[in-house]
Amino acid sequence: MSLASQRIVSDYLRSTFQVSERRSCRIMSLNRATKRNKPKANLDQELREEIHRLSFRYPRFGYRKIYYKLKEADWKVGRERVRLIRKQEGLQVINKQKKKRLLGKSTTKMSRKLPQKRDMLKVEFSGTIEQPGGSNEKVTIHRNTHY
Repeated sequence: MSLASQRIVSDYLRSTFQVSERRSCRIMSLNRATKRNKPKANLDQELREEIHRLSFRYPRFGYRKIYYKLKEADWKVGRERVRLIRKQEGLQVINKQKKKRLLGKSTTKMSRKLPQKRDMLKVEFSGTIEQPGGSNEKVTIHRNTHY
């Protein structure tokens, strides 16, 4: 049974059966201070709206920075109260997404893909060189290059 309904039943017992407040609260297992103190409806509704407004304006701000913004705007509120209201309202800091890295691709201009051994092409040059004195010499040049 909610506190509001317990208060109503306690008042009903007092008026119908002509019993004291102490006795009606004892029957209902309700603390008398709880019965007397009515809930303060919408007392902090303006504060909640301001916290919502600041949270949407500054989505990366946590409760501490929101608290300081409220303090700058002359709100009389504690930091813990701001934290609890943000928690009750489900307001959380939006995490910054990290940039995705492209796998296997470099973004620098200086880096160059080195040729792999399987990409190498063996080129062979052969020819004859005439030596002074009339003799010919056969020369073979081997060179590895990539394609």
